[in-house]
Amino acid sequence: MTARKCRVCVSLGACLFVAGCLLGGLAAQTTSPPPAPYRPEPKTYPSLVRIPPQEIPADALPAVRDKIQALYSPSPVERAAAADSLWGDGAAAVPAIPFLIETLADQSPVPRSIYSSQSGPTSPGACASSTLAHLGQLAVPAVLAALENDRPDARASAVALLGSWGEMLRDLAEAQKAPGQVYVQAPTQLDLQAAIPALLRHLQDDDPAVRKQTIWSLGELRATEAVDAILQALRDPDDQVRQQAALVLGQMKEPRALEPMLAQLHDPAPYARMGAAWALGDLGDKRAVEPLVAALRDPDERVRRMATWSLMKLHAVEAVEPLIAMLRDPSPVVRSAAAVALRELGDKLAIEPLLATLADPEPDVRATVALALGYLRDPRALEPLLGSLQDPSGQVRGTAARALAVLGNKSVLPDLQVLLHDPDDGVKAEAARAIHDLGDK
Repeated sequence: MTARKCRVCVSLGACLFVAGCLLGGLAAQTTSPPPAPYRPEPKTYPSLVRIPPQEIPADALPAVRDKIQALYSPSPVERAAAADSLWGDGAAAVPAIPFLIETLADQSPVPRSIYSSQSGPTSPGACASSTLAHLGQLAVPAVLAALENDRPDARASAVALLGSWGEMLRDLAEAQKAPGQVYVQAPTQLDLQAAIPALLRHLQDDDPAVRKQTIWSLGELRATEAVDAILQALRDPDDQVRQQAALVLGQMKEPRALEPMLAQLHDPAPYARMGAAWALGDLGDKRAVEPLVAALRDPDERVRRMATWSLMKLHAVEAVEPLIAMLRDPSPVVRSAAAVALRELGDKLAIEPLLATLADPEPDVRATVALALGYLRDPRALEPLLGSLQDPSGQVRGTAARALAVLGNKSVLPDLQVLLHDPDDGVKAEAARAIHDLGDK
């Protein structure tokens, strides 16, 4: 989670008003009014704000008071819009903080605006969280208090806010950007360090979603004092908590996690095995190679894919032959992952098997294989990649053009020129880029 604003659609009432005006105009021009269009009733969900409305601060700006009142609306669209728009009020939104805290638990689904770069629905709670994150230090005391909220969704959101602050401050420091570009008042490292004891208590929370979120936040806060407790979480009764514990320990490169993670590769729950298979690559210990090769036979395709990525991260050249075998896996996403891993490992033993996989029935796989062949820079790939320029999939044709540019043989320029007239705009763009890149070589 970041401090980016969440955007929501304009209110349904406004849309209906405009549509009504248009329909009224049409009716005036006809002898009989057209039948009213069917409009599904908007879903309503009760507001979760328990503070009595009469306690809205009288000294808040009128616009802020109006938005706080909207957090009581039966319409989740209006509640989300109010929580979102408080983001723009900056420090003037401080009187709304207790009401936003109450809204954190409100997960009523709300469609995203067409202007949003994110997919899927949002919620009033997500918008409240974004605004609280933007307020930064001004919201820290209320967020710390929300760790003890009786609603699990509110506790999980408060925990997530603390972690997102740590993540964002670190990202800003790496990008050498001023926190004032993101926060009304940036939280300090001392603020976040002071939250760690409370977060550690929430590793015992009754709700598994809170425990999972707590582990993530402790990882984002780089809380080394939490390592022992997170190691214990590898035995949590909830499989997604075990998964999150493995991921964070891998991120922290905690050497004591190796043996428990190797054991977790045999966990009965696929989520837990997925976490271990990915995190073992992050640990960087080559003793994980043989168990990860065994995990390539896991019945769950997601585990096989995670094991494939980890063997790549470990630069396990000894796993080239098992990864070549994965080019015949029944799952296309695993076959694609195997092609990427073989590309990164750079062993020419993979050339012939990859050439054979250019005939894969899935366009995603053929495209990934084409790019792998380009980066392996073997002349045996030249003619087959030229053949891929005729593939029925635009994705494959475009990727083959890019692969030929990487391969670096200028004899393909006439073939790439033909692609400048391809019916697919994406293919034309890739061909133009490939021609440019080859021209520079």
